[in-house]
Amino acid sequence: MRWRGGTPSRAPEYIDLPHLDASPKRAIRGFTRLFAKRSDGLLYGIEPDGTETGMGGGGGSVATDTIWDAAGDTVVGTGANTAARRMNNDGAAVAPTVNDDSGDGYAIGSRWLDTTADKEYICLDATAGAAVWKETTGSGGTLLASIAAASAAIANTETVVVAATLGAGTLAVGQSFRIRAAGVGTTGATPGADTFRIRIGPTTLTGTIPTSVAPTAIASVTAQPFSFEALLTIRTITASGTIIGECQVLGDEVTTGLFTALVDLSATVATVAVDSTVANLLELTFQSGTAGSSCTFHAATIESLTAGGGGGGGGVSTVDQDISADFVSASDSAWHDITGLTGIVLAAGTWIGLIDLEILCGTSYGAPVRVWDGTTTYAQAELFYSSPVTAISSHWHFATKPLVLGSSTTMAIAIFSDTVVTVKKYPSRGGLSSAIATHVTFLKIS
Repeated sequence: MRWRGGTPSRAPEYIDLPHLDASPKRAIRGFTRLFAKRSDGLLYGIEPDGTETGMGGGGGSVATDTIWDAAGDTVVGTGANTAARRMNNDGAAVAPTVNDDSGDGYAIGSRWLDTTADKEYICLDATAGAAVWKETTGSGGTLLASIAAASAAIANTETVVVAATLGAGTLAVGQSFRIRAAGVGTTGATPGADTFRIRIGPTTLTGTIPTSVAPTAIASVTAQPFSFEALLTIRTITASGTIIGECQVLGDEVTTGLFTALVDLSATVATVAVDSTVANLLELTFQSGTAGSSCTFHAATIESLTAGGGGGGGGVSTVDQDISADFVSASDSAWHDITGLTGIVLAAGTWIGLIDLEILCGTSYGAPVRVWDGTTTYAQAELFYSSPVTAISSHWHFATKPLVLGSSTTMAIAIFSDTVVTVKKYPSRGGLSSAIATHVTFLKIS
């Protein structure tokens, strides 16, 4: 060891340490022997018992290295004594998309904070143009459907309160759903029992019932509160799939409240059928005991509790729907919803639609097609049909721009026709019943 600028009795300006190819002998008791390794230039200490310890340090300066320049980014180890910057976005105003990718500097593990929606995301795949971001906010499920406004007063005709479309082939064994609702009820002099049902099936109000509950109502009450919750689980899938559920309804007082019991539980003991190979509607319905009684629902939601999420917001969730039969439009210069491509429920978020139509027309024709909710058109395209043989159908495909929905929205696919146009379920030649040609898929990307 050599001292510079002084002696051992005076403070030195600096100390020279030799760079060694091998560790020196162990230090004497009560001391640590310092040395620098020639192989990496780092400082080490060796103890009296021979233990060798790295003393920290390394190349580069915390104050000047570019790895530290961006506020909010993360520094991660990439190997022995090396590190790299992992880019984060701590001040975004929107959710990430598939285009927030490696080309922008993001990598697996990058964090994204949407300060407008108060949500956090983590990057699971940074592939250019196909990035996958998973929302990490909270521990709740993925919202599939909700009601944006209070329902009308529902009396003794079974009525859908809230519904979600579950795409063909999207159900999985163990997948669970949670349905919640709350509102107020008013009863007549002989109210009977109200009935809350969960239905699942391809057609509204006709699906199988995994669970239901029918609490006895108290006579002559007005605007008394209640809440409802159901939990469902897919047991098996395919055309002979099964589902089971439990539910409960709560009131607030057994003499002046809405129901004669504070809590009324379902008594489900067996599964019911669900065909997972087709698109299904998952519905909460209500029916009062008599015409003089009713319930109004102020809130109702359907959540998927299975891990996943939407595209840029973490994986891709889909809503799929097939046409149920050939649809023939009238020649009346008007828009027509295509039967079988209606009632497509999209939860709040950002979606991209993929529309496939098998068209047959007796003449060359250009037919406008649109995606709309009955009032607002979200996407449209004009598709041209030309065939020298009028008995041969033609396949059309178009993709929408991202559709940003602030609340759950029910969509339909419509066609404008001033000549007769047939939208076919299968191709006109060689069609296989196992592969439907006309269908739509919506991808939730955030």
